[in-house]
Amino acid sequence: MNDEIQKEPQNWKWGIFYYNPSDSRYFVPKSVGIGWTINCARPVSYVLLIALILLVVFIRKLF
Repeated sequence: MNDEIQKEPQNWKWGIFYYNPSDSRYFVPKSVGIGWTINCARPVSYVLLIALILLVVFIRKLF
């Protein structure tokens, strides 16, 4: 069901930002190409994204 909702064009702002408050996922597959994007309608997804970026920066500074 979530995959069907995800493919609906009205859930993509400007074709690149996924925004769907009824979808409980924080990360969703991109509409085009390979990879993942955040569900901009879920505030927790921003926290997870910032945490992931900080983790990458921290690991990068170690090596």
